[in-house]
Amino acid sequence: MSDLVEVFGNIEGAELRVVATLGSLDYEIEFIRDDVDRMYDGGEFDRAHRDLVANQVSADDFKRAVEIGDLECQLLLYEETIVFLFPSSRYEGIFASFDRRKPFPLLEVVDHAGTIPHLSDAASDGG
Repeated sequence: MSDLVEVFGNIEGAELRVVATLGSLDYEIEFIRDDVDRMYDGGEFDRAHRDLVANQVSADDFKRAVEIGDLECQLLLYEETIVFLFPSSRYEGIFASFDRRKPFPLLEVVDHAGTIPHLSDAASDGG
């Protein structure tokens, strides 16, 4: 089990779906739950990765435009899924998705991500 899976997989009240590291040109899936894996093929992951990198770029532009401080994460809420994007640089970061449940420990997920060395270093360096 990777360190990322340990960080996100041990949060009470949060059922982990997928954890991946994102690079500007590639990604690595660290964990994918079996039922989720059966729903997608590799091409869908490739398209999603391209969209996520584009989203990271526009989020960085937005952050600079409104001067709201360092971005800890982006949160995407869907009917059945909650997705966190934790940037480590403009084009890199960590993707973590969970089943959406009530109540959901949003701040606990963000706090746990803060224990990941390259994410906490990026925040203290200004991203």
